[in-house]
Amino acid sequence: MKISENTIEHLKLVVTGDSGFTPYLSGPKLVKLFNRYGFNFIYEAGFPSRHIFAEDRLRDMNNSTELKSLIEEILDVRKFIGKEDVLDSAVKHVNSFLKFDGYKFKKKGEFFKIYDDTGNLIEAKTIETLSHEFVNEQVEKCNDKITTGDYNGAITNARSLTEAVFIDLIEDLTRKEVKYKGDLTQLYKSVKKELKLNVDKEQMPESIIQILSGLNSIVNGLAGVSNSYGDRHATKKKPSKHHAKLAVNCAISICDFVIDSKEYQTRKEE
Repeated sequence: MKISENTIEHLKLVVTGDSGFTPYLSGPKLVKLFNRYGFNFIYEAGFPSRHIFAEDRLRDMNNSTELKSLIEEILDVRKFIGKEDVLDSAVKHVNSFLKFDGYKFKKKGEFFKIYDDTGNLIEAKTIETLSHEFVNEQVEKCNDKITTGDYNGAITNARSLTEAVFIDLIEDLTRKEVKYKGDLTQLYKSVKKELKLNVDKEQMPESIIQILSGLNSIVNGLAGVSNSYGDRHATKKKPSKHHAKLAVNCAISICDFVIDSKEYQTRKEE
């Protein structure tokens, strides 16, 4: 689902609850909302204004199926029980600008769903996180931010990509939900355990051991640089373009490697 900049300007007020049609969401509640759609932000002192935060996240989600799901969540009928007239007004308001992008909210059963201008329901597609295709899609978003000079955002996206791939890999191999608390280094230790990547000096050539040790440094560095420069923390530090590109390229390398390693382990066990 792809929407225009004009729609984003209107939609951010619907998301934050400042349009007068939807429940008000505080900063912490906005963070929780967007984190359910793949982000990993932390609300703390100096955080951007609610409007700026919502607007930037909508741009990040634009042209994705997650955007559709988020909009439908905002207008979930269960949030308007006893206030059905308010919901009807909210739907009418959102449709007033969605129509210019070729979309419309319509009732389907008990819920409102988004349809395209041909009357077809926009179905959310399942994205296989643990794939090179997913990595490439996220890298494109990182590169777009680098092109526009949003180096903080590119670094944040690079870390978020790495976290998403690590978590998906662990959950796929263990069949257990990961209770992630923001420690990327610890998360990588779990990845190494599941993929049997811990250094074996008796079985591995010295050159491979050096590379694997280098991956530890990459993960530690990516965690550190995102804490210092990423836009999910309040920061006045501005990274350089080449540092942002370095973070993105490191994320690509580590993600591609663990995905390849997982595929290798799967073939080996067949």
